[in-house]
Amino acid sequence: MLNNEENLRVFEQERTRLSEQASLYDLSRALASALPKIDEPLDIILRRAVETIHSTFACAFIIENGNITGCVSHPVRVLCRSLENQCELAASMPFLQKVLEQAEPFIVKSDEATDITESERLVLALDLAKTICLIPIKIEGQATGVLLIGETRSENREPFTPEKLRLAKGIADQTASALQRARLFSDLEHAYLETVLSLANAVEAKDTYTKNHADNVSQVAILVGKELGLTEKELEDLRYGGILHDVGKISVPDNILNKPGKLTDEEWVQMRAHAAIGADILKPIPRLAGAADIVRHHHERYDGNGYPDRITGEDIPIGARILTTIDSYSAMVDQRSYKAARSHEEAAAELRRCAGTQFDSRVVDAFLGLFDLGKLVPDEHEARVVEDEPSH
Repeated sequence: MLNNEENLRVFEQERTRLSEQASLYDLSRALASALPKIDEPLDIILRRAVETIHSTFACAFIIENGNITGCVSHPVRVLCRSLENQCELAASMPFLQKVLEQAEPFIVKSDEATDITESERLVLALDLAKTICLIPIKIEGQATGVLLIGETRSENREPFTPEKLRLAKGIADQTASALQRARLFSDLEHAYLETVLSLANAVEAKDTYTKNHADNVSQVAILVGKELGLTEKELEDLRYGGILHDVGKISVPDNILNKPGKLTDEEWVQMRAHAAIGADILKPIPRLAGAADIVRHHHERYDGNGYPDRITGEDIPIGARILTTIDSYSAMVDQRSYKAARSHEEAAAELRRCAGTQFDSRVVDAFLGLFDLGKLVPDEHEARVVEDEPSH
């Protein structure tokens, strides 16, 4: 029979293990709700590592082909210095390569690390920490990174106990899972995006009026977006929105898409559905969420008389307001079997006449102003970017 002292020791051991399991389970739940990108899960992991292991800071290095290709730290202020120059040295860091070959956590004390180069000390934050714990991050037996737990306090005050090392190993395993999940997601996202782009090409192939139209619209839209001061993310959304704005037409029958005369009311219903269908095609890709909104609303009117949602003014995404202006100009200057082409001057006058009702006045001014600046030129079918203007 166990005595009270032994009972207490066993109880403490079990309580520690339960606490470790609870911490790892809690971390798993947080990762499950994170976006399937790498920065957010790594930030969650490192924050939890600092909290549960009671360390000063934590850092994760992503290593590919012997080089550090990514670095995330928590708190950010602890390792705020740039690692861009040091990252290139990773392949020539023998100590770091030695860590990658390990299977268990590896403890390094700053004052005893005499076989580490100055470059390695800087990368491994040994100029900041008194002790660090390094754990290889492995996916299917292949080392793909290093989890670094740093402690600036003395070893006597905050030692890396066996319990802490066990917990650190569990966190490193979850880091590996997060990395693998992000890579798999990236592969799936890329494959889906390639499929969507193929659909867009198929639309251009079946629509006699849209050959190379999407790429051209995208280039012109980026130019207008820059003129209006859009952010890099807004410009990326606009680029994809421009390329894919007609992808929903894959659902429109050829006899409607290429009808030589005017469409009937029933045919217009099918044609107008392409905006919402296109947005639904893009929605599964998180990076295309902004582009999906642009695609859905690129036939809205500034006065609310557009489709599919009849939204007005600034409620219409700026990218959609840009696309509808460019698209409408193209429709006017392009000759169709059921209408004659208008001149650039006639199309420009129509845009100005409808500014504030059908179109955003600010977008119209920016678009037409690019012709005056010589950055756009009228073409037989649509506006075109002057060749020496770099595309985004």
